[in-house]
Amino acid sequence: MTRRCMKTTVLAALLLVCARPARAQTGPSVKPGSLSFVYQLNSATLPASVKLAVTLPAAIATLPIKITVDRDWLIVTPGQGYTPLSCTASVNVYGLTPGTYPATITVDTTPTRGAVSVPVVLSISNPPASLLLNSSSPFFTPATSLASAAMSFAFTTGGAATSPSQIQVDVSSSGDSIPFDVTATSGTGATAGWLRVSLSPTIPPAPVLHTSASVLLGGAVFVYVTVDPTLVAVLDVGSYAGQISIVDSNNSKDAKTVLVNLVITAGQPSLRSTVLPNPPNPISPFSLIANPKTDPVITIYGDNFFLTSVVTIRDDATVLSLAVKSQTLLSRQVLQVTIPKTYFVSAAGPYPWSWTLYVTNPDQTPVSATLLVTDPNIPGVSAVFNAASFLQAAKQTGTNADPVATSGVPSTVVCPREIISIFGQNLGPADVTTTTTAGVPLAFPTVGTGINGSTVRVLFLVPQTAPAPTLVIPAPIIMTSANQINAIVPESVNAIIGSPLTVVVESTSASLVVRTSTPWSALVLAEDPGQFTFGGLGQGQAAVLNYDSTGATSINSSKNAATRGLPISIYATGLGDIVSGGAVGDGEITTTAIRLTDVTTRVEIDGQPVVVTYAGTSPGSVPGLTQINAIVPPTVRTGPQIPITVAIGTAATRRRSQLGVYIAVK
Repeated sequence: MTRRCMKTTVLAALLLVCARPARAQTGPSVKPGSLSFVYQLNSATLPASVKLAVTLPAAIATLPIKITVDRDWLIVTPGQGYTPLSCTASVNVYGLTPGTYPATITVDTTPTRGAVSVPVVLSISNPPASLLLNSSSPFFTPATSLASAAMSFAFTTGGAATSPSQIQVDVSSSGDSIPFDVTATSGTGATAGWLRVSLSPTIPPAPVLHTSASVLLGGAVFVYVTVDPTLVAVLDVGSYAGQISIVDSNNSKDAKTVLVNLVITAGQPSLRSTVLPNPPNPISPFSLIANPKTDPVITIYGDNFFLTSVVTIRDDATVLSLAVKSQTLLSRQVLQVTIPKTYFVSAAGPYPWSWTLYVTNPDQTPVSATLLVTDPNIPGVSAVFNAASFLQAAKQTGTNADPVATSGVPSTVVCPREIISIFGQNLGPADVTTTTTAGVPLAFPTVGTGINGSTVRVLFLVPQTAPAPTLVIPAPIIMTSANQINAIVPESVNAIIGSPLTVVVESTSASLVVRTSTPWSALVLAEDPGQFTFGGLGQGQAAVLNYDSTGATSINSSKNAATRGLPISIYATGLGDIVSGGAVGDGEITTTAIRLTDVTTRVEIDGQPVVVTYAGTSPGSVPGLTQINAIVPPTVRTGPQIPITVAIGTAATRRRSQLGVYIAVK
């Protein structure tokens, strides 16, 4: 057979196949041809119903249709009718357990013309595995349908730990293995993170803000919730909210929240002494002069002070508790109160009156400090400072231990020829009054103008064994006022370097009645430097003179800076004695340049040591006013506020002047 004949035969066969008529439908037709239903156990969302469309061919269109099912959980309505018949298939899942349930819907005619089966599958699944939280702690409240789980901590200020110290939360799974993350959230700003979590009941590892773990079916992971002791110690009294979040790492919808409440209550207040006043006392000032002109303000030092703390005052003579005028909480350790001046009005003594200040926290025992009210005619001393630095003592920078810290005496330091400022009440006249130099050579007197026509002296009392138990040395006085006396430490205290003495202010009335302040203790050292400033209070612009290339001087300021590489003169006090020793009297005005006995004067500008060419008296001034000539290093920074300090002493004994003092450099 030829190729052409073969091709014709194949085409003919294909035409015969395509020309065969389709098989005629003889029974019901159902759409859709299969059904499936899905349900998650205990879900409120039930499987949706499905519509079935049943039709018959024209040849049997008059026959009735009958629908049956083989499972009782499967419902089809209506169960009979005529073509075209619309039915609804639904399932009743109530009481069924998780699993796969097959069923069949049978559609036929009466009489039968060939039944049609519609397969049905119902799939019921368990809910996804979920995290479960529990705890045996009485401080833990499980979650309910209305509220999240909660836990609580309590802390009393001044205590060592919270109550409880930690809470154990048991994390388990309702089904499969679940990886989860634990995050603690609490606080804001400096107190953020006071709530912590850990997978260990002991430290280390230290509690953290976030951790992760995995729990298996039938097992449990223990999460330990704690409060950071460092942060809780600085929180004020009150309630603080935090939160623990435990979240399925693979299913963020499975998130459990534990609300945390931290309640801090005020503990027992305490009082403690500070470097001021002197002698040690937890209140400043610790004494008042009767009949004050303004309402006294008292600073109280201690701990566990809060807005809920209450301060009262009582006159021990009448045992009458009185309220203060106002109180201000400066910190947990500092409380300041204003007391009505009318409490301290009296025309007569006896003095001193003894008053008691009480500090009380709710449900705690009061603590108290004594406030003395003294004779309005007696001077009162509240502080003795270096007149340049306004500090009680310079900074020990040498390798030796600070003698102030190891001496066992109050922290005021004085040294020979140092210019000091004595602060207090009833020290002198209302207006500042300077004393007049007199004699040959000129010298400041040891007697100044006092209050109400009286005279005043500053006395240094030096303990000794013979011939008298106490050596009384009067100090030269530069000026007096109601609250301040500037005086000069006598040169003769050189004999007791390293030992304590006391300072008193003595007032003698016109009728020769002598009244003396309470003694103020001080430690005598060889040097205790402080720099003079133009800004006052020992801070700011240093009292410095610039020199130009011609030797002319000018005052250093932000508008008149020192030139690098040129000299300056620095003024200080507390650098000890001069080489002439006792040949120059106390308070005497020097007319020549006399060097310091100690040649170890050190100046630093911008942290760099500088060359010192001279340290000694400033002609025309008392020896205690030290002039230091130094060269500004060419390597220091330029600017209006370059730090400068003065120190003196060996590498072991060196003491340094106050910080916060600067010069201008160009």
